[in-house]
Parts: sequence; structure tokens; C-alpha cells
Amino acid sequence: MSNLNQDDVFGSLRSQLLLSHIEKLPKFTGRSKQNVSKWLREVNQTMHLLKLSDMEKLFYIPPCLEADAKDWLFDNYHFVPSWSLFVQKLLDTFESSSKADITFNRLRQYQQSLHQDVRQYYFELMKLCKEANPLMDESSKLQYLKDGLKSSLRFDILLKNPTITEEFLKYAQKIEELRSLDEQQGMMEQSSQQQPNLIATSARSSNSPTNYARTSQTNNKTTTTRHNLSNQHRQNNRTPKPPYRLGSSIDGDAPTRLLNPSPIFILAKVNQVITKIMFDTGSAKSFIKKSILKQTNYVNIQFKQQSYLMADGSSTFNILGTTEIFIEFEKSCTSIIAGVVNTLCVNCLLGMDYINKYYVNLNNKEKQVQVHIQDIIVDLPMENTMKTINVPSRANAFTYFHPNQEKPIQIISHISSGHMLFSPADALKSKGLVTPHAIVPV
Repeated sequence: MSNLNQDDVFGSLRSQLLLSHIEKLPKFTGRSKQNVSKWLREVNQTMHLLKLSDMEKLFYIPPCLEADAKDWLFDNYHFVPSWSLFVQKLLDTFESSSKADITFNRLRQYQQSLHQDVRQYYFELMKLCKEANPLMDESSKLQYLKDGLKSSLRFDILLKNPTITEEFLKYAQKIEELRSLDEQQGMMEQSSQQQPNLIATSARSSNSPTNYARTSQTNNKTTTTRHNLSNQHRQNNRTPKPPYRLGSSIDGDAPTRLLNPSPIFILAKVNQVITKIMFDTGSAKSFIKKSILKQTNYVNIQFKQQSYLMADGSSTFNILGTTEIFIEFEKSCTSIIAGVVNTLCVNCLLGMDYINKYYVNLNNKEKQVQVHIQDIIVDLPMENTMKTINVPSRANAFTYFHPNQEKPIQIISHISSGHMLFSPADALKSKGLVTPHAIVPV
């Protein structure tokens, strides 16, 4: 009997303590000025700290309701037998529909800003998820986190394929830290390379016997300058030693290595015609060549010229308009609105809009591409990358590039026309670059 009395006493004390804490909770009246999502978040947090079960939450919640909210619970108590149903019904009744639409719109459009670290991005987006729907499932939160992440981190996260939000934060922070260390190391190496070069250049220029200002008054200015410049290059051995293979990243990041990884290709039917397709995580939008599109059963093009910025941050290219393309995998079909362009490095390019829409997993290790189409996962083998084409070309005249200088040059080649982007790697940005009157691989 004594044990039973002791349990009753402890139970009574616990109930009194719980009631004292519940009474301190903010009250919800149901008035339009109150934010029901914020109130539910505060109440849930306190009840979680008190270690209340869902049934206990439902039992202790009536004292927290007043006015219209209290009347609503009294009239609908038999319709809310569980805590989750109570939360859902309360939101359906007192949450503004326009506010929910605005919150969901913010959630869909939220992107990690340039100077925002992963931790800040994670907590801001999780806060938006709770405001949009306090009962949002884990997979939906995870998809929103992936969609708004920087393109430079998104590819690595997709390869890790986290299954819960905590794993996402752990992986993203680790990737961000490693990238930051890599960038710092690159800057240190670049500064250590620049300092000796600058000192050597100033020493050479001070000891140079030729004064270019004095020769400018003579009639043989061009010849003298070119002669002395050539002598200076031979003496200082400043001509870069070939071959330099300039690389660029395929996912929108700045190049950190001279040799870039291979892009990812698959073979699939585009508008019922087998086409080689490239996945590009550095492109926000999908594109298709107009010449390829005309060979297929395509939907009418919505002609509207637009300009897009390429991943290098400085080059632009124009699209003629947009059209819906259909990509078939085995017996499944997907679609995306793609930009139509005259020139493209591949027949069809699928960007992040397609990757996010169909939760595409690019498994480079297994050489597999996984596309989620409703409840079906389609596994596709990666195709071999395009072969490098080397075309012998010759510079039209001797040209010298100073460090950090841009200059158009004319070349002699068997190509009738072409669009090329020359982007020096980081290792070359602090050095002089000479294009002699000789064969230059393009």
C-alpha cells in the first residue's frame, strides 16, 4: 500500500508541475493577427522538453486555447482523437491560405546565397519548412535542401545521397570545409608563385640596357621594340614550356586542376529519336540544338530570345526560344522545358532543372545514372565521353600576352568557323603567355 501511495504522490506532483508549465505557455485565441504556425512551434518545443507523449499533449492543450480557438476545439473535439490530427485540423482552420501559399513559394524559390555558409542555409530553410508545414515529412525537407543548395556543392551532395536532413548537414559542412581548405591552399600557392616572379621582373627591367621611351622618337620604333622584346624573352627564358592543357570544371566551379573530369553522357530517345545526352550540374537549365530538334517530332517552339550566363561567369550565349522535349527511358517517359540554341557542345544538355525534377542520381563510381520516375527507378549506363579533337592551327602573327591581359588573336586553321573560349588555368594567370608563329593545338 505504501508503494501505491508513493506512486500516487509522485503522479500528483508530476501533474501539478506539468500544469504549472502548461499555464505559462502562450495562449492561442484564433484571431487573424496571431501566427498559428509560430504558436504551434513554441508549444511543441516546450512539450518536447517536458517529454510528453502525443496523448498527453492532447490532454494538456485545452488550457492553452482561448476565445474562438477554444470554441472550435469544444465543437470538434471528437474529430481530433490524436495530436497529429489536432495540429492538422488547427492549421486548416486558422492558417491563412494566402500566407501558406506565400511561405511555400518562398520555400520553393529559396536559394543559398553567395556568401551564406551551409549551416546558415540549413537552419533558414528548415525554419521555412516548419512555417509552411509543421508536419512536413523528412524526404520533402531533404528535397528542398538539395534544390536550393549552391551548384558547386550540389553535385557532391547528390553523390553522397543523404537520406535524412541531419546527414545532409553533416555531408554539406564537410564538403564546404574541404573546398575552403582547397581554395586557401590554392591562394597560398598562387601568392608564393607570384612574389618571386614580380621580384625577378622588376630586377630585370631595372637592369635592362634599353630605354623604350627614348626609342619612341625614332623612325624605327616598331622594329627596335620588337627586337629588344624578343631579346629580353630569350635572356629571361619567360616563354612557357608547352604543352599546357587548360581545364575547366563541368559543374560550374572555378577550375582547380589542369585536367578536368569527364562529363556524363547517356543514350536515350529525345522526341523518339536516339540522341546522346549530357548531364551538366553547372547549368540551371536544359538546352537542345535546333538542328537536332528539327530531326525529331517536336512541339512548336515558343520563340523568345534570351541571354544566359555561362559557368565561367563572363561569357553569354543566346537562346532562340523554348520547347518541351520528351526523353524516353525503356518504357518510361520524362519531359522538360528546354532552351533551343543554334550552337551547343552536345546535341542535348540536361541541367539542374531536370536533375531536381526527377531526382537524378549521377553515380560516377558505378558508371550508372538513376532517374526516379514516379515510383520507378530507371538505371542507365553512362556512355563513353566524346573524343578530343585536335585541329592544327597557326597563329597569324607573333603575340605576347602580359599577365592578366586579354587580347584577341587571329589564327590560321582548316576550320571554316568556330566558337571557342580560351580560359587560362590558375597556374598561368601570373605568368606571361607567348603565342609564337607556329602550330597551336585548339
